[in-house]
Amino acid sequence: MTPGSETTRGFFTLHMKKIIAAFHNFFHAFRKDDGAHFAYNLGVGLIRTGVLLVLLGLVILAVSLSMDSFHMKYIGDPDVSCTVEKVDDGDITAKRFMAHFRGRDEQGAELSVDEYIPEEVFNELQDLRWRAEPPSFMLYKVTFNRGGGELYISERRKLYAMLDYASCHAETLPLSLSGMWLSFLAAFMMFLIGRKQMKIGLKYPRNDVPTVLSGAPVISDAPPQGTDEKYYVDINEIKALPLTETNTENE
Repeated sequence: MTPGSETTRGFFTLHMKKIIAAFHNFFHAFRKDDGAHFAYNLGVGLIRTGVLLVLLGLVILAVSLSMDSFHMKYIGDPDVSCTVEKVDDGDITAKRFMAHFRGRDEQGAELSVDEYIPEEVFNELQDLRWRAEPPSFMLYKVTFNRGGGELYISERRKLYAMLDYASCHAETLPLSLSGMWLSFLAAFMMFLIGRKQMKIGLKYPRNDVPTVLSGAPVISDAPPQGTDEKYYVDINEIKALPLTETNTENE
C-alpha cells in the first residue's frame, strides 16, 4: 500500500469516526440521565421540546400545501356603506348571508365588494340603521397560498375577520407559513438553550457516583476508611484558619 493511499484511508477513517460520534451525541441528547445534575435533564427536556416544535412546523407546512390556506393583510380604512341580505339556497339548513359594500378606499378609488358573512355578523350589520354612530370598517387583502386573492371588508379586527372568512369558505384554512417559521425559530432557540444547560450540568458531580470517586474533596471530622488523603479535607483545619480582615471588622 502506498503512503498516499494510507493517508487517504486514515483521513477517511478519522472523519467517519467524527460522523459516528456526532450521530451518537445527537441521539444521546434526547435521553435523560437520572444520575446527572438537574441542569442536564432540563437541557434534555428543552431539546425534546425543540423537536416537537420542528414537527409542528412541518405539520403546518404539510397542511398549508395540501389545503387552500390563506392569510389576511390589513390595507386601510375604506369609506363604504353596507347592506346585507339572506341568501336562501332552497334548503333550510343551507341559508347563507351576504354583505354588499359600496364606497371608496383610502386613496379615493371606487370600491365594490360582495362577500359572504357569518350569521352573527349578519345580525350585527342588519342593525346599522339603529346605531347612533356608523361603524368603521377595515379593508383586508386575502391572499391564498396557491395564488390569487380578493378583498374583504369587516368591522372586526384581523384575527376575528380571518375566522369569519374561514367559516364561510369551508375549503380554506386561516393558516400561513408564518406559523411554520415561528415554530422553527422557537425550536432553534430551544436547541441552543437546551445544549447550554446540558453543558452546565456536565460540570457538576454525578448524583450516582460516590463523592470520593467524583473528584470532589470530602470534608469531614475524620477521613472515611480507605479515603485517599488528597481527597480529604479536615474540618478542624478549616475551623483553625485565621480570620480575614473583613471577617474581623464584621465581628
